[in-house]
Amino acid sequence: MNIYLKAVTKEFNHQVVIKSTTLEIQSGRFTTLLGPSGCGKTTLLRLIAGLETADQGEIYFDRQCMYSASRHINVPPERRGLGFVFQDFALWPHLTVFENVAFGLRARHCRQQLREQVLQVLQAVRLEDCARRYPQQLSGGQQQRVAFARALVTQPACVLFDEPFSALDARLRESMRLELKAMVSRLGITAVLVTHDQTEAMSMSDRIAVISAGQIEQYDRPEVIYQAPLTPFSARFVGLSNWIDDWHMFRPENASLRPLAEARSFEVTIRSSQFLGSTYHISTAFGRYNWSLFSDRRLAPGQTCSVYIKPQNIIRIERGKE
Repeated sequence: MNIYLKAVTKEFNHQVVIKSTTLEIQSGRFTTLLGPSGCGKTTLLRLIAGLETADQGEIYFDRQCMYSASRHINVPPERRGLGFVFQDFALWPHLTVFENVAFGLRARHCRQQLREQVLQVLQAVRLEDCARRYPQQLSGGQQQRVAFARALVTQPACVLFDEPFSALDARLRESMRLELKAMVSRLGITAVLVTHDQTEAMSMSDRIAVISAGQIEQYDRPEVIYQAPLTPFSARFVGLSNWIDDWHMFRPENASLRPLAEARSFEVTIRSSQFLGSTYHISTAFGRYNWSLFSDRRLAPGQTCSVYIKPQNIIRIERGKE
């Protein structure tokens, strides 16, 4: 399913939450809406789902119009054919895993082969042995898989995920990211994820829309956003950015504390060293900027040293793209 938003806007209490936004989410891709809290990413997801109504613009699923302000079209959420995985999983505590997953089918009066469909999707998420358990008898990762199974059982062309990993601990979050990405790829469905976690976005996505203050700053592959950010916000929000001035920056891994041929050198003052196991994270001061660097040895606070960067590794942000 291709999802196309055309000049969509949204206000709450006369405050603009989504500025005029045009975005195409390609079928079968894993697309992430990435940005800080309050930037509008969840609102954008809810507009796609029909849980919020846009003020202006149009929304299409393939060639079918789901919403049009000018033509007074607004297809309700239950008729948009989407799966939705909420931040808190939203499982019914008094229903078994089987009945939680079957809920969507029963709501749609799809009773034919209901048992077979539920067991099939539980097998896909490796929870077929938990069908008779209740949510409180499951781990956080298992509960998340139940929520995903419930979203999948109605066979949607697209599943929307609203920060689905936020309730999990760090180790489980990492394993579930890999599991969810693999499952979405295997099923070939379109997925849209909302998160403020750049690691989630970078590791899972085919495309990322970086959002700030209700507008899309950049929409591209993770590698392009990291290596060639278009705006200062994209550069700062995705990855560590070291600024030489207001329009030139570099990534920490592209700097060396040892001389490099044809490299520019910069004098910095060491602020702190943190041991990370395989390397040291070095915080330094360069004029009014703070730089993050990596070193194979601890450096003492207060000492000065030279940092070497090849010109091709210095990223220039075009003026006017604040």
